[in-house]
Amino acid sequence: MLANYALQEVVMSYIKIKKKHMKIDLKKVLAVSEHSGLYLFISDSKSGVIVESLTDKKRTCMSSRAKMTSLADISVFTETGEVRLREVLERIKSLSAEKDVPDPKSDVGLLRSFFKEVIPDYDGERFYPSHQKKVAEWFRLLSANDMLEFEEEEDKVSGEDGEAKGEAKEEGAFDRSGRAGFRQPKGAKPARQSPSGRTMTRKGGRGE
Repeated sequence: MLANYALQEVVMSYIKIKKKHMKIDLKKVLAVSEHSGLYLFISDSKSGVIVESLTDKKRTCMSSRAKMTSLADISVFTETGEVRLREVLERIKSLSAEKDVPDPKSDVGLLRSFFKEVIPDYDGERFYPSHQKKVAEWFRLLSANDMLEFEEEEDKVSGEDGEAKGEAKEEGAFDRSGRAGFRQPKGAKPARQSPSGRTMTRKGGRGE
């Protein structure tokens, strides 16, 4: 019994160490409209996608009609353009070695001061305190789950593919409504893709 217990402890320690050094694909970390926290994409299902909450580890099926945004597709507006959320999180991680990351419920002035150090030229008219609270909350969740080591991004491509990536980047930026989400071109109703790459139509079915 004692030997089995010791073996289990060794295995659990190994799993924890391995998990700590795993790199995370931000495309599979999702923010879901009307749901707090973050969710990790697990797999596709007949009615949507299976996700796991980073808060309580519970798994659930999100309908394909749910508004889900990958953290890889989110950017923060600056005075001269945008900064990808991935870079923002990496900057916060570096800064956290010197000072504490503010609680999402902190005073607005404290959050503004902190993010001025993280993104000195952020656009105050489009990167609201509500956005700052959300980013602080996301960072804390990722940190608590040892998910701050990110996979390398794919090399940028030129031509049409490059233009498409640029459009996705803009759609993933924080918008004026106060939440992170896709801003679709006027009059367009394109299909969405799950993190596995499977297309999901806006009506809830899958594309061809």
